Amino acid sequence: MAELITVDDPADPRLHDYTGLTDVELRRRREPAEGLFIAEGEKVICR
Repeated sequence: MAELITVDDPADPRLHDYTGLTDVELRRRREPAEGLFIAEGEKVICR
Protein backbone atom coordinates (compact mmCIF):
# COMPACT_ATOMS: atom_id res chain seq x y z
CA MET A 1 0.00 0.00 0.00
CA ALA A 2 1.15 3.56 -0.68
CA GLU A 3 2.67 5.68 2.06
CA LEU A 4 0.25 8.18 3.62
CA ILE A 5 1.44 11.76 3.88
CA THR A 6 -0.01 14.03 6.56
CA VAL A 7 -0.55 17.63 5.49
CA ASP A 8 -1.07 20.15 8.29
CA ASP A 9 -1.07 23.36 6.27
CA PRO A 10 -3.84 23.99 3.70
CA ALA A 11 -1.42 26.30 1.86
CA ASP A 12 0.92 23.35 1.21
CA PRO A 13 1.83 23.49 -2.50
CA ARG A 14 1.08 19.76 -2.84
CA LEU A 15 -2.60 20.64 -2.42
CA HIS A 16 -2.64 23.20 -5.22
CA ASP A 17 -4.65 20.96 -7.59
CA TYR A 18 -7.28 20.36 -4.91
CA THR A 19 -7.90 23.92 -3.74
CA GLY A 20 -9.54 26.91 -5.36
CA LEU A 21 -11.11 25.09 -8.31
CA THR A 22 -14.46 23.42 -8.77
CA ASP A 23 -14.48 19.92 -10.25
CA VAL A 24 -15.50 21.30 -13.64
CA GLU A 25 -12.77 23.95 -13.63
CA LEU A 26 -10.20 21.39 -12.55
CA ARG A 27 -11.15 18.99 -15.33
CA ARG A 28 -11.07 21.70 -17.97
CA ARG A 29 -7.66 22.95 -16.91
CA ARG A 30 -5.83 19.74 -16.14
CA GLU A 31 -7.37 16.57 -17.55
CA PRO A 32 -6.76 17.02 -21.27
CA ALA A 33 -3.06 17.77 -20.87
CA GLU A 34 -2.10 15.69 -17.84
CA GLY A 35 -4.90 13.21 -17.22
CA LEU A 36 -5.40 14.32 -13.61
CA PHE A 37 -7.79 12.16 -11.59
CA ILE A 38 -8.67 13.07 -8.02
CA ALA A 39 -9.96 10.29 -5.78
CA GLU A 40 -11.00 10.42 -2.16
CA GLY A 41 -11.27 7.47 0.14
CA GLU A 42 -9.24 4.30 0.62
CA LYS A 43 -11.50 2.09 -1.52
CA VAL A 44 -11.15 4.30 -4.59
CA ILE A 45 -7.41 4.78 -4.15
CA CYS A 46 -6.77 1.04 -3.72
CA ARG A 47 -8.54 0.26 -7.01
